Amino acid sequence: MRKAKDSMKEGEYEETLGYIQNALIEEPNSKDAAALKTMAEEALLRENNESEKKRFIEVTFPIYEKLITLTEGINEDASNISVSEAESLLPELEQIKKELSGMSKEWSQSEVYSNTFQYLNGASEDLNLCLIAIIEDISEPIELNGDNSRSNIVTQTLRSNDSKIRARLSFYDFTSKVESFNDALPTE
Repeated sequence: MRKAKDSMKEGEYEETLGYIQNALIEEPNSKDAAALKTMAEEALLRENNESEKKRFIEVTFPIYEKLITLTEGINEDASNISVSEAESLLPELEQIKKELSGMSKEWSQSEVYSNTFQYLNGASEDLNLCLIAIIEDISEPIELNGDNSRSNIVTQTLRSNDSKIRARLSFYDFTSKVESFNDALPTE
């Protein structure tokens, strides 16, 4: 127990648990050993959570920054980007998507960070849809068929295959997910 207490003071929680296991073999009903074991397990869990949080931030925040940098010159409805500009952004976005794909297995399974990771991954997908819509450059008028109600305008707008509308909606979704990622990102 003395060794367990000393290693606990030094922050060596796994070592502490090893010493406590030995102490519990000798005295299985020791309340001191049981209490120290609980304290060591909780401290180890906190330490592991901090380590995971730090690693999550280290690997995802640079990708977030790349997405922000990539879209710096794009206005809120993505109307100021040309087909050639969209084409030039696609290779950089593909690289970002590859990085995210490489991280997907680990972070999509995380109990704590899966939703936050999905915001970032979804943002890259939405930006891809936006750029593809701009490159397709399809112009299709909205047919209201005499019904100028707000709900019909919204419905027909969402059904439209017009590239500008799809680009605007995808960019809005991108912006929303990037903001959600930033809001959900744990602070150090």
